[in-house]
Amino acid sequence: MKTMRSITILGGGNTAFAVAANLALRGYDITLCEHPDFAWTLDPLRTTGQIKLVGVAEQGRAPIARLTTDAQVGCENDLLLLIVPAYAHRPFAEFVAPYLRDGHTVLITPGTLGALEFAHIVREGGNHHAITFAETDTAPYVCRKTAPDTATIWGVVSGLGLGVFPATESESVAEVVQELFTVNGRSGTQSAITPYPNVLACGFRP
Repeated sequence: MKTMRSITILGGGNTAFAVAANLALRGYDITLCEHPDFAWTLDPLRTTGQIKLVGVAEQGRAPIARLTTDAQVGCENDLLLLIVPAYAHRPFAEFVAPYLRDGHTVLITPGTLGALEFAHIVREGGNHHAITFAETDTAPYVCRKTAPDTATIWGVVSGLGLGVFPATESESVAEVVQELFTVNGRSGTQSAITPYPNVLACGFRP
């Protein structure tokens, strides 16, 4: 899979802000797409279009290219990172399902079998495009919003397990995820990516 420089982050919580800011400061074009029921999470960014990031990774004011609650706009990018609590997986799957198409990759971090639920909802809704669904076994950072427009990354996990459906796409997705979660800031660390045989193995990790 070719490295994707334009990425959509689905969600507007602690880790979503941290990932969006860290990637934006590394030169990625970031769309931050929130579910309409939680549109208020984007309000602190609407004036400046920026997230302030502090901590052990990149630091500075990260420009977010697009803020939206329009699923069709969010799905303009080929790579979607769903970064929300598990209870929000279904609402987001229903939200974006009509707009997913051939070539899309949806990565849930962390997943807890969310990739299979997401795939089921998309297929049940009648969308049978060639979509790749993936999940990690934990979040990439120890982080939190420390102000309405500010995220702090206190730590970077040493490794991320990755499950992919269909499993035949595991190697190509792992290459992309490894690049995304390499941290070039003060910590000088990165998350090693360990592919699981499939998303079941990832979700039922020991």
